[in-house]
Amino acid sequence: MSGIVWVIIVGFIAGIIARMLSPGPNNPSGFILTTVLGIAGAFLATWIGQAIGHYGPDQGAGFITATIGAGINDGLGVPGVCPQCSILPVKVTTNNVGTNDVLARGINWTTAHGPQIINLSLGYNTDPSVDEAATAALNSGITVVIGAGNRGSSDPSANRLASDSPHAIRVAGVDANNQLDSHSDYGASWVDIAAPWCNPVEDSQGRVGAGCGTSGATAVVSGTVGLLKSFRPSLTSAEIKSILMSTGTKVPGLAVACGCVLNAYQALIAVGYVPPKQIAVSVIGDGSGTVQDGTPNMDCDDHCVEWLPVGSQLTLTAKPEKWSVFAGWSGNGCSGTNPVCALTVRGDISVTASFAPRMVSLSVHKRGLGIITGGGIKCGRRCAAKLAAGTETALKAQARPGWKFAGWSGACRGRKPVCRLALAKNVVVEAAFSKSKPRTLTRGSW
Repeated sequence: MSGIVWVIIVGFIAGIIARMLSPGPNNPSGFILTTVLGIAGAFLATWIGQAIGHYGPDQGAGFITATIGAGINDGLGVPGVCPQCSILPVKVTTNNVGTNDVLARGINWTTAHGPQIINLSLGYNTDPSVDEAATAALNSGITVVIGAGNRGSSDPSANRLASDSPHAIRVAGVDANNQLDSHSDYGASWVDIAAPWCNPVEDSQGRVGAGCGTSGATAVVSGTVGLLKSFRPSLTSAEIKSILMSTGTKVPGLAVACGCVLNAYQALIAVGYVPPKQIAVSVIGDGSGTVQDGTPNMDCDDHCVEWLPVGSQLTLTAKPEKWSVFAGWSGNGCSGTNPVCALTVRGDISVTASFAPRMVSLSVHKRGLGIITGGGIKCGRRCAAKLAAGTETALKAQARPGWKFAGWSGACRGRKPVCRLALAKNVVVEAAFSKSKPRTLTRGSW
């Protein structure tokens, strides 16, 4: 916090967030549990702040807004906790120095404008005017989230605002092992829950570093509250606090009231969020082909995974490549040999598509006495073989004694005894042998 005071008001867009709660490809809780920061949120907050006069032309919002509001799925930077939450930063400092009077007036101003969440991260102790402003915000139904502080103290007097606001959500910071950071304030009597102390931060140059402190931990909690309110707008502040504290990851000996670290994924589950289901597709067989779902998300030729909400309609189409055929489906979602499989997602789905070589026939008809060999064939008068399409083979004609090879017809032409074929379809070859003329001896030939 380092002497910085920020009040961030997070207004939510009801019903939108539920559509974007997409977990990572290998872990349905990955996106929500791995809460990270992004510069896109800071850009948004900076633009709003400058537009309403809180920032000058060369000033910008800090990493708290980046934590909450950075965009996702845009190929830029890193995602925020609640990327579709609307964020209004209210600056109540001058040159990183704030006063209780200005802070109290800032909280009162924002309360009057009807936000859903107020995030407070303070670098100094407060007086009763700030306590009264925070209490008024709580009494109006606003969820207030307060950073415990960065003094490494368990003394409630170190942060009067937090210790005097039992109905707020008060946040400590933990390291990567879920152990209390040595700089974080703590205490089960006045700090409610813990969240990550250090989080990735991206600056305006695209450089990613670590932003550490209870300011960041508090922003992670505020973003999670935004997700909960987005999914269920009717939740009260008391209900939200209870949910966060009851669903957190328990850590033995952690000196906060719930003895736990924020678990945003489990909190969302508790309010009725149904995680997307895994759609796993495998492609096997001696042939080759792909499985597609009609979107850019899947064009699978080996093993692919995507995640879809329960109730989604999904159509998988098996598309064999040249020289191959679709042999059929197996698994718990599709069956049979129809290459189009329509599904309704009700749970995890695992489907396997089998492709086999496309087989063509090579048939040889023979007139006269001789042998045809090659391409799996060694035949007398009539013979045939099944070969994979695309196979290149050679047929060789060999006459019996007293006979000679007369020539090919059908798929082979000419009188040379060897015919080379590239089998793209069913072919028929005819080979003709004729009797050799007997040699006549004349006078003088012996």
